[in-house]
Amino acid sequence: MGENKTRDIDAEAAVDARLVAGVRTGDAAAAASLYDRHCGTVRFVVADNVRNRDDIDDVVQEVFARAFGRLDQLTEATRFRAWLLQIARRAAIDARRARVRQPATLSLGDRDVIDLAESVDLVAKVGDLANGLRAGLAGLSTRDRAVLAMTIELGFSLDDVAAALDITHGNAKVVLHRARRRLRAAVEPLLVAG
Repeated sequence: MGENKTRDIDAEAAVDARLVAGVRTGDAAAAASLYDRHCGTVRFVVADNVRNRDDIDDVVQEVFARAFGRLDQLTEATRFRAWLLQIARRAAIDARRARVRQPATLSLGDRDVIDLAESVDLVAKVGDLANGLRAGLAGLSTRDRAVLAMTIELGFSLDDVAAALDITHGNAKVVLHRARRRLRAAVEPLLVAG
């Protein structure tokens, strides 16, 4: 069995060597075949250091651009796969390092990305809102807090809330509505002020 595996690896290396020779002569189909053969493995190696899907795609493209641009440096064409994966590791590490050096940013949905250094005010407002929400929750009755926790945190339906509190479905609906209204009343002044 080990001998068969060695033969398979040798056969794969021979195919790579043939394709490398084709790329060196300008054969675009050979380049596409090398890309197709190794793209998945390169993506796997890159994803070890790069998490964002778009960034992974960019780094994979960069890896193949580097490899095809430096193909004259590959001395042993049968070692193309190992050489390519070494380029992939380096490119992924370079991308990770570049990302670490970039200033932190915050994306706010459809709005433009905001530099966090310029958004201290926004962070302070969010902190104030969180503190107000905590204070609003603390001001609610135990029953109101429990109903909100059941529906928001635990995902209970109204029937589940009714069963947990041993009340009717209609009563559970009223209790939930009142708890939300009381919490909104506690937090709304902060929203208006902020």
